[in-house]
Amino acid sequence: DATPLGAMPAALFAWAGGAPWVMGVAMVTFTAMTALSVSLLGEAAPEHGGAATPPGPTAAWRARPKVSAAVWLGTSAMGSIRLVVGFLTFLVAFELRQSSGAFGYGMVLASAAAGGLAGSALAPTIRRNWPEEKMLAGSLMAMGAGGLLGALAGGLIGAMVVGATVGTVSGVAKQAFDAVVQRETDPSDVGRVFAQNE
Repeated sequence: DATPLGAMPAALFAWAGGAPWVMGVAMVTFTAMTALSVSLLGEAAPEHGGAATPPGPTAAWRARPKVSAAVWLGTSAMGSIRLVVGFLTFLVAFELRQSSGAFGYGMVLASAAAGGLAGSALAPTIRRNWPEEKMLAGSLMAMGAGGLLGALAGGLIGAMVVGATVGTVSGVAKQAFDAVVQRETDPSDVGRVFAQNE
């Protein structure tokens, strides 16, 4: 998951110019992304190499993709993990800014980024022994265990434990979820399912 890495530029802007700089950069970025997203509505994606179809309410490209129960459950798991990543990135940051300053916040972000890289490296090995659904369930349990250990440790060390756990879990779960979507979803709908869940 790239969220911990994406938070690092925000921390840099916060250090350089404070909250106004962070909000300004975020506003410019989201405005640009919104404009690019709207431009995609100009024409429908061609199916199987054919010509693009005109946009309209009855166009096939507007139909809701058909997904299995496994994909819906995976979506719920990933939503929970992303919620925790957002909590770690923002709410913990406010606490650490009061107690440990920028150094503490940077250490937690570094732990989360290292965990994300470790999770991405470990996921292929785990997949050889566990199916993707068990990987997602195990990720949620590991995240709970990491939160408990962080609460017991407390302070900056506890926050770093939580950061590393969340980063590792998100790296493993992301690959498991991607595999579930590719396995369970019709090839013509894979792109739309990914777009709805990113």
